Amino acid sequence: MSIDYVLDCGMNTATIYSAKTGEVETIRHDALLNLPESLPKGSTIMCEYAHLGCPRKKRSLSQPFEAHVLLDLYKRFEENDITLKLFPQQSTPRACNYAIKVTGDKDREKSDITDPESIYFLLRDFPEISLMNPPRSFEVSDKRAESYEWVADSNMYLNIARRYSYVKAEGDEGGESDDFLVKNMQQVYEAVSETCRSAFGLDTYKSNRGKVKKGQVNLNKMKKAQVYSVLTQLLDADGNPRIQKSTGKLPSWKFIKRYSIKMTPFHFKGGVARSNLYYHGARHWVSAQMADELGVTSKSIKKKRRGGYVNSDNKKSPVYVEGFSDEENRLFIKYRTQYCNAVRELFRSFRDIIEKDGVHYSIPKVADSAV
Repeated sequence: MSIDYVLDCGMNTATIYSAKTGEVETIRHDALLNLPESLPKGSTIMCEYAHLGCPRKKRSLSQPFEAHVLLDLYKRFEENDITLKLFPQQSTPRACNYAIKVTGDKDREKSDITDPESIYFLLRDFPEISLMNPPRSFEVSDKRAESYEWVADSNMYLNIARRYSYVKAEGDEGGESDDFLVKNMQQVYEAVSETCRSAFGLDTYKSNRGKVKKGQVNLNKMKKAQVYSVLTQLLDADGNPRIQKSTGKLPSWKFIKRYSIKMTPFHFKGGVARSNLYYHGARHWVSAQMADELGVTSKSIKKKRRGGYVNSDNKKSPVYVEGFSDEENRLFIKYRTQYCNAVRELFRSFRDIIEKDGVHYSIPKVADSAV
């Protein structure tokens, strides 16, 4: 999808960039509200979510319009055959840094004048970036309200587990235990793909050793923070299945992906599970896979940012540091997609077992004393 205009909102004025002419115009907010009638029919206009995706409230800084004004604006855009898309503002710094590479202007600064053009450059060259449609309502739905509670509970369960360093349950070396992972991880290991095994550190013992047998899954090598982050979407700290109020069933992957783990660029306050899976999980795994394919060190990949950045340690002479090459970006997307698919695969494997057994588990073993 091509973007014809990019809009940015300041305190009292807005700036609009035309992809066709390359010009940036400053307009008043009342002129912005007339855009549905002044832009050509069939146009596509994009603005940061923070400006046109959420209404102004008592403490708002970035939102120029109240809810009823935004809803009317959305309606008139639609009536005039103009498509409005919302851009994740967390990606704006990446866009500004990427624009330095595109323009070759190392002195280019972030501003209301340059931001719309910078965002356009990023969207033009990375069309896979997710954009949001305007909200239909600003009322909090029952599902959204439940998701807030779901994430808060997930945070609590994961913090309990982390507090006790994901303690090894009794029976990890072959004894009896009611711990879900001890009882079921062998089945999970055999059900998931090699990519999923790699992403979550699932491996087996290579030889018989004491009570463990060759081929038995080695829970000590498992990436517990990431595995628990998936499992706590389905089991609470007492080992009981977590049931959605809105459905009366175990949560679906669609609910968890969007509302709990928040696998979207529009996430806010992502929570412990997202942090474990993305910052502590995907970042390391994706870098390692890229490095292996490129024949470089993982550390060299982690030092880079996709859009490049300005190293301002030396304030007198800031240096622009190049971002990913086209090949590095291709590999990043490839392996990030694989990691996200691995999260889904592990979730579904856990869900299938819990749905079939419908029994009580302990997760983690120390949960009762911790709570």
